[in-house]
Amino acid sequence: MADDKKSSVDDGFIRTAAGVREAFDNAKGGISAGAIGGIVATVTLGLVLLLVLIASSEAVHNNPTPEARQDAQIRIVVLGLMLFFAVLIFIGIVFLVT
Repeated sequence: MADDKKSSVDDGFIRTAAGVREAFDNAKGGISAGAIGGIVATVTLGLVLLLVLIASSEAVHNNPTPEARQDAQIRIVVLGLMLFFAVLIFIGIVFLVT
């Protein structure tokens, strides 16, 4: 039974990002690494926008006065835009590096 084991170091697993990218790009009929990155980026941005929408809705329903609602709404929209653009910048940097 001990003779059945491979003695070489290459066990067929891909351990580097370049290897994974090459495996996806060279696959026949599969999805490319760029398409996967686009899907991940789109889902991430969608989740950020959904989070801002939920927080905005909560701010409107939890503040009793119109002034407090407006202040909370402005604060959430500004923070949401900052988070949205931070994620865009991060995704852009990741795509530039890879």
